[in-house]
Amino acid sequence: MGTPTKLFLFLIWCCFLSAVNADFNITLDDSDPLIVYDPPTSWTQSSSNDLDFDGHHMLTDDPSATATLTFTGTAIYYLSPLWPYRLNTLITLDDQPPVLVSLRDHNQPVVENGPETTASQVVWSATGLDNVEHTLVISVGNGEDVAVVDGLLYVIRYFLPFVFIFCCP
Repeated sequence: MGTPTKLFLFLIWCCFLSAVNADFNITLDDSDPLIVYDPPTSWTQSSSNDLDFDGHHMLTDDPSATATLTFTGTAIYYLSPLWPYRLNTLITLDDQPPVLVSLRDHNQPVVENGPETTASQVVWSATGLDNVEHTLVISVGNGEDVAVVDGLLYVIRYFLPFVFIFCCP
């Protein structure tokens, strides 16, 4: 077998064998043990509501309480229902400045202390992260009443070195 034939066969083989990155979504409910509530006694579970992700959310009014998720991935999404009144939660990712996230449903008239009016959805996200360990902290913002944890979704990236793909015409 001559060199051109070997080269041709090698190139055909490379078309079918390639390294790829694969992204996977990991979705966590507020009751997932990966979310660390500190102190646990400061957090309470809401009553059941179909608008919450998986039926309920966690809530605190303790300004020193935190909910922490440590994850490795390239993106993180915070999910929450919306309420018909002013409600905010503070989110801090790694050493970035904290972000006060509004959970107010602006499509509804104000009803103080009313129930959720919109189903849990992505209300904050950070994408394009390096695929390294990150720390997300959820807490009560300065001058705010509560913090809410309902659902978190993060994206992990795996490097799959030997995956067959069809790339040749």
